[in-house]
Amino acid sequence: MVRLTIELVVSEELCEQVARYFRALVGPTSAAPGCVRCTACRGLMEPRQFFLRVEWSTREDLEAYMRSNSFGSLLNLLDLAYKSPRVSFETVTEVKGLEYVAEVRSTATQDPNGARVRAEQTNGDIALRPPEEDFQIN
Repeated sequence: MVRLTIELVVSEELCEQVARYFRALVGPTSAAPGCVRCTACRGLMEPRQFFLRVEWSTREDLEAYMRSNSFGSLLNLLDLAYKSPRVSFETVTEVKGLEYVAEVRSTATQDPNGARVRAEQTNGDIALRPPEEDFQIN
């Protein structure tokens, strides 16, 4: 899998236009041959910051997209950035989810910072649960 990530900061005046552009981009890009996932979001702490992440099955799929008019349009958008955009391409060889966390923590009774955890196994799945007293609401 190959991942394209773009981080873009625009002027306040362009925020809504860029938000509309990203919303319109996600659907067609997601439907492109070889696209595994396409997500766009806006920064929580900096609303002028936008992120686009597109995951492709193969490098060839990504490169076909990079030759498309859609990607050319995205490149034009980068020219409107308030500061230099960040663009990265990552080759992903392995992806793990929460099962990896459970695997690593399954034998732990205490993390290095002193937080207590409890590992429970049900139906072959491991669930990590903090002790109930950690959830007291006053």
